[in-house]
Amino acid sequence: MKIHTHPHSADSEIKALLDLIPFGRADQLALSVVAANIQAVIGLPTHVRPDRPDPDDAYMAARRQYDAIKILNMLSEEKDGALFKLGVLQNDLCIPILTYVFGESQLGGHAAVISLSRLYHIDRRVTCERGAKIGLHEVGHLLGL
Repeated sequence: MKIHTHPHSADSEIKALLDLIPFGRADQLALSVVAANIQAVIGLPTHVRPDRPDPDDAYMAARRQYDAIKILNMLSEEKDGALFKLGVLQNDLCIPILTYVFGESQLGGHAAVISLSRLYHIDRRVTCERGAKIGLHEVGHLLGL
């Protein structure tokens, strides 16, 4: 996704400050809506990266969920790409002390993760809106809010 400074100046591309990183079988519409909202509401140029396999090292078999903290640590260690990373999973997320989380981030850090698993609604617009809200919330934490 290219972000332009002016609709008539296609040569002036802004470098993405946030990489949106989908894990597993990503809902492409939801990813587009999350990225568009981060760009429109926060003004943070966002690049949707190619899908990655589910982060098996973070899978907690006994809970059938993914450990959000392990995913944050993995994303924060990445040096390539944008300054900030937002992972998006289709699968359920948790942290050891909570049954589930919609998302998790590092306050003032560089990595966040959200799950679309518990956000699904029969109306896809509702699912996308929920994903955008959770994504904005977690990216806000990255920016110190």
